[in-house]
Amino acid sequence: MGDFVNLFGSFTLIPIAFVFPSMNFLKVKGKTARVEKKVRHWSNIILFSLLAVVTTISAVQLIVNDVQQYSFFANT
Repeated sequence: MGDFVNLFGSFTLIPIAFVFPSMNFLKVKGKTARVEKKVRHWSNIILFSLLAVVTTISAVQLIVNDVQQYSFFANT
């Protein structure tokens, strides 16, 4: 269950928390914002989008690794 929480968090929560607010700022105030703010928001978008991709790949690898080690019947 924890692996699917990792996948859900990396795929959805990182973009919702970090990428979309910067995109909204650029959409609303993009033409009137100063260059420093635009650069900061674009760097947030790029950095956290890359982070979301990397953590999603990592979460999928964890799921694949756990599926390979999983046995349906426990040895008890």
